[in-house]
Amino acid sequence: MSDRFTLKHRFYAPPEAFTATHVVLPEDEARHAVKVLRLNEGDDITVVDGAGRTVRATLETVTKKSVIAGIQESQEGIGESAPALHIGLALLHQAGRFETFLEKAVELGATRITPLVTTRVQQRKFNRRRADLILVGALKQSGRSVLPVLDEPQDWSSFLGEAEGKRIVCHESADPDRRLASLVGSSDQATPSMWSVAVGPEGGFTDEEIGRATDAGWDVCWLGSRRLRAETAAIVAMTLISQSGDVD
Repeated sequence: MSDRFTLKHRFYAPPEAFTATHVVLPEDEARHAVKVLRLNEGDDITVVDGAGRTVRATLETVTKKSVIAGIQESQEGIGESAPALHIGLALLHQAGRFETFLEKAVELGATRITPLVTTRVQQRKFNRRRADLILVGALKQSGRSVLPVLDEPQDWSSFLGEAEGKRIVCHESADPDRRLASLVGSSDQATPSMWSVAVGPEGGFTDEEIGRATDAGWDVCWLGSRRLRAETAAIVAMTLISQSGDVD
């Protein structure tokens, strides 16, 4: 990544906030720039649009309510890697643990995140506004340029039928010979361009849910002999898969 795009001050603005020559920071980002960071006209910042674009820009208008920056240069795809990763994690009883997962999913390169509603979930919704803020914060912190798609909660059958690419269910009862680490690192097959990974809730998937996954053509994989929390299992799976791609 070019040093020109790793400036200390990094902001997010949606694609519609950009013109060919300027970017207008959203109200909350502008407030942070002015009241917290005390930035002034002439200061350089980095702005990412969440759709793959990163720009270096210079502040031109700085008021209490508005921050407008002139775009100096632009680059696509900074911080992104192949393959694409769709991660589905069942909603967790403790909201804080699910929010930790969301943050790490961004850091580890997820391109789509689906909260799952399975038989053993105890929570069927999440705080969407807070989740969006977490994703944007992690986007800026991690140096990525693409904001993952965050779905509304989805039932198990819908997820099984909709997910694409190399499809993996992580489950403690899987055959130890079917380690995800071995599958990801296998040299006798081409690296998939897309992975879809599913991790169950605190109580795990039911046998019936695993049966439906295998009937639908999903691979059931093992993450090791230690019992992992659901969000930890998801992080382990994403870490393994992220290592199969090269960061730009």
